[in-house]
Amino acid sequence: MLLWLNGSMPKKVFAYGGDFTGRMGFVNYAQILLNFENKAVAVADVSWMTGIEGMRFTVNLHGTAGHILLDVRNDSFTEFHGILTPIDDALKSLSRAARTSKGALTGSYFAAPFQHYRTLILDFVDSIEKNRKPAVTIEEALMTTAVLEAAKKSIDENKPVTLKDLFPSTNEYDNISGAFSGAPNP
Repeated sequence: MLLWLNGSMPKKVFAYGGDFTGRMGFVNYAQILLNFENKAVAVADVSWMTGIEGMRFTVNLHGTAGHILLDVRNDSFTEFHGILTPIDDALKSLSRAARTSKGALTGSYFAAPFQHYRTLILDFVDSIEKNRKPAVTIEEALMTTAVLEAAKKSIDENKPVTLKDLFPSTNEYDNISGAFSGAPNP
C-alpha cells in the first residue's frame, strides 16, 4: 500500500524487528523505514501483536498540504490541516461507533477485511482470460517482494539495504523500475 500511495520507486530500506516470542521462527513484528526516489519517507509498523487491538489497519499520511488519517479496517478517513481538536476526535469516535455497530449487527464488519481479496483474485483470473493488465502488475508485486526481502535482510544485518543491490543485475532492476508505477491502473 505504501508503494502504491507514494507512486515513486523505493530506494533504501531500514528495518528493525524479529521474532517477538523467540519461538515462532519467523519475523512477527517489524518497523520498516522506506526512502523513495522522490525524497519521500514512509514508515510501516507491522506486527501480529496489533491483532490485540481488534485488527487495526491504519495509514497516516503527512505532507506539506495537510494530513490524512486512513482507518482501512473501518473504511473511514479524516482529513485535516493544522491540528485536530477534541471536537474532531469526538465526532470521529461517534461516527466510527455508529458504523461499527451497524456492521456488527449486519455481520459485514467481520467479513469486510477479506472482501477485497476475492475481488483482486477474480480480477487476476479475468486479466489472464482477457489478456489485459491486472489491477496489481507483476512489477508492483516484484517490488513489494523486494521491499519485504530488503526489510528481512536489514533486520538480519542491522543496516540499511539498497533495493538495487538485491537484484542479480542492474538491467533487471531497471526493467522493473521502468515499468513500476505506484499509481492505480485505469
